[in-house]
Amino acid sequence: MPQVPGSADQRNCLAKVIMNSIIESPFFLPPHKDESGGVDYLGLRAINLQMMDQLLPGLNNVANRIRPFSLLTWTIWAYEDYQKERNSHLEARQYLKFREKIEALFVLSHRFAGIPLTGIAGAQQRIETRKKTTLRFEDLGRQSRNTLIEAVNYGPGLKGDGGYHFAYPHPAVPKAFLVTKVGERLAKAFDERLRKKLTESQYEFLRSPDHFTLPTDEVVAFASAWHLEKPSSKEQMEFFSRFYPSNDSGSREQTRVATIDLILSVLEHSREPLSAHEIRLSMTMGDLPPLPRAVEDARWRWKALQLRQAQRLALEVLFGWMERCIWQEDMHTTSQYASRMTEAVRQVRPDWNVETVLAGRLTYFAAMGDTSEALFSHGWTHPECNVVGAAVELVKAARGLTLDDEVVVSALDLLILVAVHTEHFLRSPTLAPYVINASYQRLPLQWWATTLRAHGGESLQTFLQRLIETWLVSQHLGVAASRSTDDSGRMRLSIDDAGISSLLQGENECWSPTLTADRVVTALSLLHECGKIECYSPEEDETRYFVTRL
Repeated sequence: MPQVPGSADQRNCLAKVIMNSIIESPFFLPPHKDESGGVDYLGLRAINLQMMDQLLPGLNNVANRIRPFSLLTWTIWAYEDYQKERNSHLEARQYLKFREKIEALFVLSHRFAGIPLTGIAGAQQRIETRKKTTLRFEDLGRQSRNTLIEAVNYGPGLKGDGGYHFAYPHPAVPKAFLVTKVGERLAKAFDERLRKKLTESQYEFLRSPDHFTLPTDEVVAFASAWHLEKPSSKEQMEFFSRFYPSNDSGSREQTRVATIDLILSVLEHSREPLSAHEIRLSMTMGDLPPLPRAVEDARWRWKALQLRQAQRLALEVLFGWMERCIWQEDMHTTSQYASRMTEAVRQVRPDWNVETVLAGRLTYFAAMGDTSEALFSHGWTHPECNVVGAAVELVKAARGLTLDDEVVVSALDLLILVAVHTEHFLRSPTLAPYVINASYQRLPLQWWATTLRAHGGESLQTFLQRLIETWLVSQHLGVAASRSTDDSGRMRLSIDDAGISSLLQGENECWSPTLTADRVVTALSLLHECGKIECYSPEEDETRYFVTRL
């Protein structure tokens, strides 16, 4: 049994209340509050993000445009350059106000021009209707932390440590930055465009750290100068030099290069444009030409990530299904949930013997391929072996608020498939490190495979009760207790004299989890922004990507 997260006191408390569904005594929890920071109710997300960071460091699921990077490097470079001209020292407060001014004007000019700003920080800031606009965050109803350079936006990519290293923290001025050599080149490429598109007075107003107010009807004039969707060829070149650096760069950057090469290999090998989902499938199971060693390694890391994505999703779906048992069928003990899930399997798959189904499915998937590569390849012809596709279908099935028996069967079978794949990885000294993680409290892949194999001889109901008590209820309470503060709570369940109860406000809040976004779409968007691939968006369909063939 894995160690439950949280303090020793919290773990001791949980150990007392979760014992074969018997409640020793009631206790009280703080009222459930609206979730304020993500939906990682089982504490599994960290490993997924760590695995993504080993594939595409520096990327996140927001920073998918070149122009905001140009804008940020320009604000750093332009402020420093302005101060040098006047023999003045950089001042943290003045620098921050200058950056806020540039970002506020960037957003307002796009909105006045009717240019979409999807994914850009501050896109909903207040529009001024007065004759003059003051470009300060506080005057536009915008908080100081809602800026492009924050960690959840363009900050990680802007800086080093796996990012593109356009800027680095100022050694003496808190919250200020300096540009690197390549950052300066990117800033100057952007500056060249600004000088061409703006009048001299507009440019001087933009560059001044002392002027924050301008006539409102002049705001829109800046839109064409820094249109979000139109990076210049020089900006493209400078950005790509760091997004896809040469071989003499750091090892983390080269893992990003290898993953990008894998994506490009899929597109180049395809005879038709592909959606992001189809690209993911081909990265995982596709028959690609021989790949360089680094790209092949990236591909196996990618496959391991797909296993982790599926494992996390399946466990979260079972948790959400358990919540529905509480609301819809008034169930309050783990034995009831296990019995209800077992009955679901019996109804959907009457050909499965619930006394031996775990061992049977482990044997079934193992017979599909004696290596992980062989098992992955079966996914093209056997949908039940398609880890990527099965996870996507499971998300769709879990969206509703009904107790769909198919959802339980799909989630359990996906967990068993993941375990067999992981066993194949563990048999290879080369592949084993990709599925091994020391954070046992986060239920890593190797721990899951070992545990399932150890208990594979149990009846389904016995195993499900173990899973629910240890890996759902205990896991959730331990994670929630360790994260709860006076300002936010993540508890969705309580244990009282009635048994296990829901803390949700209503049935419509029962969990319908989704896959953790994996940064592939960001990589595709940036490749397109750099002019390396093409894309188009069919009506009511996913964007499709392709490589132009000369």
